[in-house]
Amino acid sequence: MVGIRPSSLVIRTDALAQELNAQFLYVSTDSMFDSARGNYSEDDQPAPLSIYAKSKWLGEQEVSLHAWRRLSVSSLVGAEQ
Repeated sequence: MVGIRPSSLVIRTDALAQELNAQFLYVSTDSMFDSARGNYSEDDQPAPLSIYAKSKWLGEQEVSLHAWRRLSVSSLVGAEQ
């Protein structure tokens, strides 16, 4: 989707969700954190190390700014130490 700003995509998707009386679901990831300590909460400051993690963090910021009724969930793959 070259040439489309992420915020415009979020805004258009959110408008469709509102039309359908649905929630905007954003799947996040725990890789937004640097894994220095583990057991992160949504109040912790992200420290993305990879391009993937940075893109997920930026996506989450866009959704937080522009989505009316949103649900963000985070995925964790693997065992916590």
